[in-house]
Amino acid sequence: MNSLYLVVANDIVRYTDIYPEMNDINEDIHFYYVFVPKNSSMKRTDWINYRTEIVEALKPIMKELYTNT
Repeated sequence: MNSLYLVVANDIVRYTDIYPEMNDINEDIHFYYVFVPKNSSMKRTDWINYRTEIVEALKPIMKELYTNT
């Protein structure tokens, strides 16, 4: 987790700066993310709706993958 960086409010932040309790954890942690480039011509509300549609489309897949684990 020490090598994971996130963009928060247009600043690059180390994950362990946000969650210091994760600093010494060296176990394998798996996570997934979807990068969707922001279309600068979209209105803010359209972008929020688009992002929500993507999350809603992925929910059933993620539930199926992780509900029985």
